[in-house]
Amino acid sequence: MEKEVIFNGISYKLSGTHKNAGDIAEDFEVINSEMETIKLYDMPKGVKIISSCSSINTPMCAMQNKRLNAEIYISAEPLNAITVSVDLPFTQAKFSFEEDVEYINLFSDHINLDFGMKYGVLMEQIRMLSRALFVVDSKNIIRYVEYVYDNEKQFNYIKAVSVAKELMKQK
Repeated sequence: MEKEVIFNGISYKLSGTHKNAGDIAEDFEVINSEMETIKLYDMPKGVKIISSCSSINTPMCAMQNKRLNAEIYISAEPLNAITVSVDLPFTQAKFSFEEDVEYINLFSDHINLDFGMKYGVLMEQIRMLSRALFVVDSKNIIRYVEYVYDNEKQFNYIKAVSVAKELMKQK
């Protein structure tokens, strides 16, 4: 079944493989702020929260990252969290610095859209990612998934962080 998302009042088809809880978190390549290629499977082992957004320069996506950052801080747990967007790495680094986002690593999918396709969040018509949230356990199994099909809606951040904290206890 083809999925669609509402972005700024317009419906876009999502390309790629839709993920569900229990699926293997596929390895993907993104770019960090130093323009280096980073792979999911090369990141530190452990539980991860992975979010995607269209652009950190939009109010909803900026709020998403600030809110997730705050929930991780409040959790008092050393959670690994990343956000993937198609923003340039320089823009992401500036955002992290200016908004004091220190608990989330921002990565760019702007070169080959690898994450977007592998996680079913690519809006090909506008070459952007839709908003989604995944919690991945230490064995790279997705344990929590939340796709936002209307860009104006928010995630259940507290639930995602709670799932991640619970997974950390299961070591």
